[in-house]
Amino acid sequence: MDKNNRAEFSFIYETGSYELGAARSWSLIYIYEGQGTLCCGDHTESFAADQLLLLRPDTKCIAGAEAADARLGLCVCYLTEEYISELMRKVQSIPELAGYALLSDKPRVLHLADDQHGNIKKLLWCAAHEYGHYAGGSGEIIGSCLYSAFIQIARLYEESLDKAPAADARDRDMNALMMYIRSNFGGDMSLCALAKRAHLSEEYLSRTFKKHTGKTVAGFVLEIRMNEAKQRLMSTTYSVYDISTYCGYQSLNTFERAFKKYTGMTPAAYRKKSFQ
Repeated sequence: MDKNNRAEFSFIYETGSYELGAARSWSLIYIYEGQGTLCCGDHTESFAADQLLLLRPDTKCIAGAEAADARLGLCVCYLTEEYISELMRKVQSIPELAGYALLSDKPRVLHLADDQHGNIKKLLWCAAHEYGHYAGGSGEIIGSCLYSAFIQIARLYEESLDKAPAADARDRDMNALMMYIRSNFGGDMSLCALAKRAHLSEEYLSRTFKKHTGKTVAGFVLEIRMNEAKQRLMSTTYSVYDISTYCGYQSLNTFERAFKKYTGMTPAAYRKKSFQ
């Protein structure tokens, strides 16, 4: 996508409205001037300066200023699917932020809280500058800025949940359960055990979790375990057996079957490929 195949930046300065074409990447939009609405199919979001919008891939939108002659300034950061997953894995490794799965539980447009202190704006500006004046070390600076920006974004998302009305208690409960799964994936992650922990019936938990995340409980647990297994296979010398135990599997054969079904290759083959 760009010089380091991770992120791409563009600045949009228009009067009236501007059409954001459907990108095959995530789009992080920082509104640095103006206010108006973002229309995405039958979904409409209001926005104002210093706010953030996160668009899923293949989302086509029209950003309209509050008046036809009003100016609209946007900074758009396009992030590849692989890179945004990497960023979120790093952010969610921070225990206090692990439960806020801001990419999995919202519609195509995620409206984030105000960047009141301009922290995210500064980080995006720095990354965009490095992108536009690429030099030695720019890739590392861009990566560091975006990682720090996503920590700030996760904090804003956490704040938005804390300020949510009581009607959103179900969502907060599901976020708390997701945080628990991420922190304890090596333990008993059966539907029965999780339902008891959440003080819910298995049927209700299964239905609510799927509605909240778009995934089954088992599918979510599998994703967490497999991502952790892949990370350890790539970055450590632990044996496959030790990794399987760490990820909560009682049997090496069960782990290997699950891993091959999930990735299309055995753990040993995956490790070998990652070091080639």
